[in-house]
Amino acid sequence: MYDISHGMAASMSQMLIGKYIDGIWHTSIIVYGKEYYFGKGICHDLVGNTPFGKPTKVVELGETRHSEKRFVLGLDDLLSKFNKDTYHVINNNCNHFSEACT
Repeated sequence: MYDISHGMAASMSQMLIGKYIDGIWHTSIIVYGKEYYFGKGICHDLVGNTPFGKPTKVVELGETRHSEKRFVLGLDDLLSKFNKDTYHVINNNCNHFSEACT
């Protein structure tokens, strides 16, 4: 999990919107030595080498029972929902992609 506000949400949200928000979160999934995320489509990089810098939080989700090949085929099934034309900041973002991968 990456706080793309770099701490600004936590320090200023109460004052600006009257509600505390601990971060504005970008999420990704790490599996088989790669970090998968929804950016301009479904992307992957080596772990820790994404454009988002160092993760703010890491949440262990467990292990997959699927092979790497099956996981990648599953990503192909998600391409129609997660591509550069379907991104929506509220309704279809990186967090929805991460949830779909779990």
